[in-house]
Amino acid sequence: MNSKAKQQPTKIIDTIKSISSKDIASTAVAITAINEEERASLFECLQKIDRESLKKEKSDEAKRSSNDKERREARFIARLKESLKKIKNEQIDIKTRFYNAKALCLADVQTDVDGMLTQFASLESFIGDLEVLTCLARKKQAEILASIKTQGLSTEGAAKRLDIDPKFAERLYTFHGFIRKYPNLVFSGYSFESLLTYKRAIEKEAEQDDNFCCKLETDIAIVFEGENEDALLEETTMELATASVD
Repeated sequence: MNSKAKQQPTKIIDTIKSISSKDIASTAVAITAINEEERASLFECLQKIDRESLKKEKSDEAKRSSNDKERREARFIARLKESLKKIKNEQIDIKTRFYNAKALCLADVQTDVDGMLTQFASLESFIGDLEVLTCLARKKQAEILASIKTQGLSTEGAAKRLDIDPKFAERLYTFHGFIRKYPNLVFSGYSFESLLTYKRAIEKEAEQDDNFCCKLETDIAIVFEGENEDALLEETTMELATASVD
């Protein structure tokens, strides 16, 4: 194609844009009037414009997605820090025997405002204890998986022995290494799935914020309320007495 032909498409496109804004039908007339070579060149230019437009749209979408991800991560890290701040004096109390679980979950909603507030707060505390216990249980499962792997089994082999999905086993094993590095994450109130979802964000923040890193690594004493032998013996005795009466 000669240089004159190469210059034609730009002029043609500008002409079509000008005509199109006034009379759409004239656009078809203008295209029909050009020769085959110019028409092919025009088509090539239009394709290029379309590709560049699509590329820009994808780039803008990627930027929006990246910004949304950064905002979600920032919100999560902020909530995680607030959750860890609730742990005072390197000690956390967890109720492990929920004597009032049935009443908490099945009781009627209180009629007075103060009663509803108390009821809601009690449920929130109950849920918090359950979430921490669930994460502790996942941590122990991860330790068992890691122990089985030391016997020379692959993650897939260990998953088969434990009768769990291999992909779940992989996430559990990743969780094992993550929690060994930052043990106090189990007390955050977040599930192991949520913690793994924001794993990179947590690691990045821990590298940049020494106080946050220290909070994740400092030894914390766990007090399991309701686990003393006297309480267990008393409860067992009451259950046996009730059973004998029935």
